[in-house]
Amino acid sequence: MRSRMLPVLVLTISFLCLLPARAGAMTREEAEKQSRESGRPLLIVAGRHTCGLTQAVLKHLEEPAIAPLVSQFVYVFINVDEAEGEKCQQKYGHPGDMLPFVYVVGTNGEKLFSHSGIMESEELRQLLTTQAEKIGKNLSSKELTLLKKAVEDAKQAHAKGDLAAAVKALLTVKKLGPLGAFDSHAKPAVEANKLVADWTEEGKAVLKEVDEKLSDGNATFAAALAYARAKRTLAALPTLKADLTAAARKYQRVPDFADTLRQAEALDRAQLAAASSHDAKKAATAFQRIISTYPDTEVAKLAAEELKKLGVETAETPAADTAKRGYRTWKDATGRFAVKARARGVKDGKLSLETEDGSVIQVPLTKLSEADRKIVESQPAAE
Repeated sequence: MRSRMLPVLVLTISFLCLLPARAGAMTREEAEKQSRESGRPLLIVAGRHTCGLTQAVLKHLEEPAIAPLVSQFVYVFINVDEAEGEKCQQKYGHPGDMLPFVYVVGTNGEKLFSHSGIMESEELRQLLTTQAEKIGKNLSSKELTLLKKAVEDAKQAHAKGDLAAAVKALLTVKKLGPLGAFDSHAKPAVEANKLVADWTEEGKAVLKEVDEKLSDGNATFAAALAYARAKRTLAALPTLKADLTAAARKYQRVPDFADTLRQAEALDRAQLAAASSHDAKKAATAFQRIISTYPDTEVAKLAAEELKKLGVETAETPAADTAKRGYRTWKDATGRFAVKARARGVKDGKLSLETEDGSVIQVPLTKLSEADRKIVESQPAAE
């Protein structure tokens, strides 16, 4: 009796494992979404619960040597007797005529592997090991949550025009990997890498603009301000470190750029404080200091405009009074030495400067910065 039934049983199992005329449905879309979000590839086993070969593969995937590998994938079983099974084959192809169908799909939806029929334990282990090596770092649920929040915060800050805050937001998750080079296919990691790439291009465009403005060999305040802002906001990006370093070396050779850059950095800091509702008083003081230190300059005019926005009249400030009395900061050609004083006259190639305490010093015109020499030439002080 048993011998007669055995061929029938084998024939029945083989028949059930052949490709059915119609296939079945499952939550494949949810699995694909989870794959994109987590950065883990999709592992699909499509078959029948009544198919012995399908059940053998499913049991192999639960073995102690294989189960940890499966956890690195988004794993889903699809019943080929439901509509989703047919959709799965339409999307990922028809690998053969024997069930189960085994697919590995990348986070970008690209089919990486497909197989028809039984797969033994060692074959499955080698497959999953090979594919797992390609997926990069497997982020935990907590890490994904932190990274997703950092990306959202960075996007919001950038939308408000605060690139420095945007970079700072991504720096909160730098322990997960180098900025701009997160080794993960998870959606937040991909988005973070793209943000850094975009900001890098933005920074390079700014540096190119600065180069164009300095092409005639003269320091311009607009160029210095653009460079100061780029340096402040983008210096934390490893992808721009070499560019910023090279730019700094190049700009050192531009006459008076160091002095112009100091003015630009002072204005940038003051504007940053003015943008904060908590630092309005600090900003006003900073703008007043700029007017006092650099009277009759472009930065002083811009600082005065900023003070008006804050509702502060320049003429009523101590700094403005100092500037009105003729005191300003004079600097030497190296930019390392400076003194606040007012010009009293030029004699024998030397400029006579009176400091605020009444002392008088003589400075050779050749020792002055180019900007200060131009001021002396255009507005010579009376004896």
